[in-house]
Amino acid sequence: MIIIAALNSIKEFFVKKHAEQALKSLDSHTLKDIGFYQDNGRIHPLSGSQQDHANKEIDQTKLKRQPSNG
Repeated sequence: MIIIAALNSIKEFFVKKHAEQALKSLDSHTLKDIGFYQDNGRIHPLSGSQQDHANKEIDQTKLKRQPSNG
């Protein structure tokens, strides 16, 4: 199990690195169009932080489906 977790972490690292390199090749106007900006060579989302986005995903999964009256 530890080996699988380590391999998944390594894979995730390289996927993020590849995505960041792809975003770095874009100009600032294009980055802004898709919701990002570049600051000191790093790519950041325009609104909120990565932790905020992670918390939203968790909160949405905790929501229970409401029964319908129909």
